[in-house]
Amino acid sequence: MLKMLFSDIRNGVLSAHQSGPFLDERVRFIELRFKDGYDELRLANVARVLLWVAHSFHADIVKKKPVKAIRLKASGARWFQKQCRCRNRKANRAKYLNLFQLEASSWLRSIGVFEEELKRPNRLHKYLIKYLNAMEQDLGYAADTIKNKRKIISDLFSSYLSKGLPLAAIRIADLDLFMLKLSRHGYCRRSMATVASELRSFMRFARQVGWCPHIRPEAIDGPRVYRSESIPAGPSWEEVKQLIGSADTDRSVDVRDLPILMLFATYGMRAAEVANLRLEDIDWQRSQIKIRHAKNHRTQTFPLVPTVGNAILHYLRAGRPRCDFREVFINLTPPIKPISRGSLHHVVEGRMRKLGIRGLHRGPHSLRHACATHLLAEGFSMKHVGDQLGHVSSKSTSTYAKVDFNQLQIVADFNFGGVL
Repeated sequence: MLKMLFSDIRNGVLSAHQSGPFLDERVRFIELRFKDGYDELRLANVARVLLWVAHSFHADIVKKKPVKAIRLKASGARWFQKQCRCRNRKANRAKYLNLFQLEASSWLRSIGVFEEELKRPNRLHKYLIKYLNAMEQDLGYAADTIKNKRKIISDLFSSYLSKGLPLAAIRIADLDLFMLKLSRHGYCRRSMATVASELRSFMRFARQVGWCPHIRPEAIDGPRVYRSESIPAGPSWEEVKQLIGSADTDRSVDVRDLPILMLFATYGMRAAEVANLRLEDIDWQRSQIKIRHAKNHRTQTFPLVPTVGNAILHYLRAGRPRCDFREVFINLTPPIKPISRGSLHHVVEGRMRKLGIRGLHRGPHSLRHACATHLLAEGFSMKHVGDQLGHVSSKSTSTYAKVDFNQLQIVADFNFGGVL
């Protein structure tokens, strides 16, 4: 493996790697990274990191003495400086230090000599865990909802901890100050309304279990936001056609992104639903696709639109990295793993920004809005549109009925067949 990485470099470099300490352990780790899909350039950087760490912490490794993260961080700074001097060029400091910290800690962890940083939970952490468990297990809230609740209540606790008071001493005035702080940090009306709602939910639970019996949740006031006060924030269908057309190339990134964009625009899927789509969810013989809705946990089966199916098939044959993961969409850069919702957002947002598509939102959800608006404009009933989007209540679909469909009638049907 080392000969493959350093065969074209002067002999002294290869010799230094081969004669360095813990050769077998370093080579095994590099081989694992190779299986993860690392290219030769990144593997060579990993090898340099491991050689540096093997020399720097030789005594600790021999004695099986755990290496603390703070020592590893200081060593990374010295390694970076040497890399800049030896290779006679400027480098992205943050990029290389992140690489060092990731690979060095992973290798030391693999040989059992890395001391994990244990963050002590704050004294209010136990209340947060009990509340989130109740929301998830007893009420069945979706993962995204739980994540939002965790963030808001964690921020509240961080703000309240500075007073050094127990949770039982919290007052409505403290909650008002917390919301005022968020407002000054640029939170919009709708975000502030969400925060107020989550605070009421937590305080309602805290009152029920006896943590804060004195708090009246209904006293937590936020800005009034009307359900139908805004219009769907999605691009026009012409812009959707332009967006999908931008991925009509043979570049590996486009081969992957094309079916992703089609799934968002054709089926109105959420980012989590695309990220969680698995190989077994596509029935090629029956031309069907199974969608697991992220919010209500229901599973629906839809006909697989031929052009969408062709785009997925082309990606599976010509663009998807070979790996053991069952998720359909995989990262193109190492480490090879299923694509995340954040990466999907960057796929859509980046392309829309590059094309100059303006709008309040430019992520995957904007294509969901565009899909629903287009279907209603084409004459589909709100019941059909709601079923396709996985809505439980027709109220969730009714927001799309506010758009001027007379103006949308000028938008022609997009023939996906011309994309591939």
